[in-house]
Parts: sequence; C-alpha cells; structure tokens
Amino acid sequence: LREIERDLHTHFKDTHAKIKARYEENNKEELEDEDLEEMLKDVAVAASMNISSLPGGTRGMYELAARINGSTYYYINIPNENFFTAEIGRYNTGSKTILKTATLSDYAFNTLYNIEFRVYDINATTVALDVYVDGSSAMSFNDSAAGRILDAGGFGLGSLQFIGRWDNFT
Repeated sequence: LREIERDLHTHFKDTHAKIKARYEENNKEELEDEDLEEMLKDVAVAASMNISSLPGGTRGMYELAARINGSTYYYINIPNENFFTAEIGRYNTGSKTILKTATLSDYAFNTLYNIEFRVYDINATTVALDVYVDGSSAMSFNDSAAGRILDAGGFGLGSLQFIGRWDNFT
C-alpha cells in the first residue's frame, strides 16, 4: 500500500494538494462526491506497450484515452512508424476532432515503450493535453475550443491492428 500511495503522490501531487486544501477549507468535514469529482478530473493515463507483429496491415497504433463519458473523450494515437502521424484528439458525442498531429520516432518491435497521456485543466477555459514517450515530451495541445471536455470521466487503453503486450497500466 505504501508503494501505491507513493506512486499516487508522485503522479497526482497537485490533486493531493487540492484535496487537502478543500478539506481544510471545509473545516475538516467530509468532502462531498461533487467536490472530489471536480478535483479528480485531472489524470495521467500511462502504460508500457510493445508491438510484436502486425497481422492486420502495415501499421499499429498505441492508444490511450481520458475523461471518457460514453462517446465523449480525449484520446492519443501513436503509430509504430514515423511514416504515419501521431494525433491528439477528442470525440464529442461520437464526432471526431483531430486537435494536433506530429511525426514521432519509429518504434521497434518487441520493445516496451512507456506511453503517458496527461489531461488537466489549466484554468476554467483551457484543458492541457500532454503526451510523453519514455519520459520525454512527445507532443502537447491546449484545448480552449467550445467543444473542450470539462467533465471528469473514465480512462482506458487500446490498440489498432497489432499483437503486442501491455504492462504497468496506471
């Protein structure tokens, strides 16, 4: 439990500070679910992923998503080779909007890569979307459009056209 607590503190120290401050503002009374939901919508979704083969075609895509509410969510797609572009985007009620594309490195078969997708509010009008590969910033976008996703939600991972391995999903 201590290791889990340490990991949570490392990844969510700002959220921990917000919860502590809100608790103290509330005269140390129990916080309501709405208070916690508002503070917990800032997330970092991370997983170690590798591709071992591409039975469905010539490319594979690593995928992570955050603030999932049905068919509304933010996502990242990272291809296995730089011939294809990576993207940060959002679905609003199933309607896809690509927010940013970038050409990243080629990713070797049978090698674990640590992919992280951070989604957090900068302020009331802007949501930050940051992608890290093996601890280095790969791409980012600040979403201040009317369609930005402000609600808390679930998170997940996925893949397109590859057989591989997932590990360390947090």
